[in-house]
Amino acid sequence: MRLQLSMPDESMILTQRLVACALVLAVFLCDVGIAQERVIDREPKIKAVYVYKFIHYIDWPDDAFADAAAPVVIGTIGPNPVNAYLKRIASGRQAGDRSLIYREIVSTEQAASCHLIFVSANASADLVTGVFQGLKNAPVVLVGETPRFVSDGGVIGFHVVDNKVRLKLSLHAATSRGLKVSSQLAKLADIVDEKQLPRKTTHEFSEKNRLGAAR
Repeated sequence: MRLQLSMPDESMILTQRLVACALVLAVFLCDVGIAQERVIDREPKIKAVYVYKFIHYIDWPDDAFADAAAPVVIGTIGPNPVNAYLKRIASGRQAGDRSLIYREIVSTEQAASCHLIFVSANASADLVTGVFQGLKNAPVVLVGETPRFVSDGGVIGFHVVDNKVRLKLSLHAATSRGLKVSSQLAKLADIVDEKQLPRKTTHEFSEKNRLGAAR
């Protein structure tokens, strides 16, 4: 007897994709015990954990670091409750074999020493403009929380939808800066420029090429 094989319908495929995204999100958040807490109560902490996890799912070019042991520098621009959480994370965690350094950025010159910068909605517009201009195409992940942050040239933007922190991602901004974004991270985000990009724009990470692994 010949078995009849049926192809999965669109609803099944969509369900599988949603489950996959949920599993990736759980990996991002569950290790700090905030996956089940309301966003309205834990939004700053959730954003800080996301920022920390971004480091593990983005690959910088080799020349972004002085050597294999150089730290990852996380900067913040503007006052925000997120900053205190990032400072705490940087003091107690690592990214692979690399230590973390936290800096509050008050000048474009300081920003140039960072690998990732969180830009608060309360940041000085003049400083933000200077940072965008001064770091154009530099291998720095710019993360923000204003509605047009990604459209204005940022790499990742936070926005809250239905009491959930969502991500906007510009793969064009990432690739123009020499950054490789893992497909796991891309699955969590709304890709703002997907139609403008070539098919292969995300990076499949293995244990060997994760940040901090031997190069």
